[in-house]
Amino acid sequence: MRRNIGKHCATVCLVPLVLGLVGTPALADDSNAGAIVATASAASAADLQQDLRNSGAPNGASVEQSAAADSGADTGRRYSLEFGILPHYLDNYYQAQEDFGTALPVAAQSVTIVTVSGELKYNLIQDRDRKLTAGVRVRHNIFTDLDHANSTDVDLTLVYDAKPSLLKLGYFATRHRLVSDNGGNLVYGATNGASAEYSYRFSKRLRGRAAYRFSRQTYSSSTDRNLSEHNFSADLRYQIVPQFMPAIGFELSRGNAASSAFSFNRKAIFISVTSELGDAVYLNVRYRRSQRNYVTSVPTDSYFGREDPRDDLSAYGTVQLGHGLSIFGFATHINNRSNQPSHRFTSNEAGLGLFYRF
Repeated sequence: MRRNIGKHCATVCLVPLVLGLVGTPALADDSNAGAIVATASAASAADLQQDLRNSGAPNGASVEQSAAADSGADTGRRYSLEFGILPHYLDNYYQAQEDFGTALPVAAQSVTIVTVSGELKYNLIQDRDRKLTAGVRVRHNIFTDLDHANSTDVDLTLVYDAKPSLLKLGYFATRHRLVSDNGGNLVYGATNGASAEYSYRFSKRLRGRAAYRFSRQTYSSSTDRNLSEHNFSADLRYQIVPQFMPAIGFELSRGNAASSAFSFNRKAIFISVTSELGDAVYLNVRYRRSQRNYVTSVPTDSYFGREDPRDDLSAYGTVQLGHGLSIFGFATHINNRSNQPSHRFTSNEAGLGLFYRF
């Protein structure tokens, strides 16, 4: 059973999924409830992992989110530390990270993952009208029922806040991640990437954002699938009331594999609704529709003519409990409807974690 290098919510965003994903399109959102940034890290550097850090995302074995306010926001201190634990369950591990290339359907593998994270932020500049914050976040993913699968994600960020503008720069890496088990022949992947995101508040109610992310994925075998991916995204959010802030956006991706047989284009549109209940509760729900097309023109290539329309629905939220404690939870559903039957799958992931910031 092998899997493909394709991605990237997006998604999960979802959604999600992840503690401090580096500026992933669609899920990340600046808000009073805290710096909630989706990561693209474990599941294919693109969807909920980028989409919740590996946009795309979203997918994946490494879904976490920061659930507290920016460093120094309420204490005047220049630094903050946050520690958290996030158990989450994924019902289809290998396919949710993208099939790694097989003519036969990949067997579903459910996994339970306990992610332990730590984050340090320090305000290099802390003036009345501007703030420059450097941060480092480390997440260790412990697989309780899948051998040789533990992984560690590292994110470095630099955020310049000079309202109404906000600029985020990031670097993310996962050195060692299990992506396939082909009858005991384990395949590992590594991801390195960088991101840039610019947000601007046109008014009290209207905010726009544009982002770019580059990721490089390499594999311990099947190196013809090594992939460089470029992802562009943008969205507009409008605040009707703090409890109802709809947004609409799009994503464009290009994946260049070592072999052109596995290169692809992907485009997506998404809508989301964000809700803030005072400074204590922050919620986001997002639906994304994407289409990935493989670009090979060689009829004998296994992915010739392959098209992957995908729907993903994600939700995440954070609740401030006071005294530095917060709860973060997320849930994602992915339905990949490839025109190649062996690459059709659904995936569900959910988690609930506790975080402490001081």
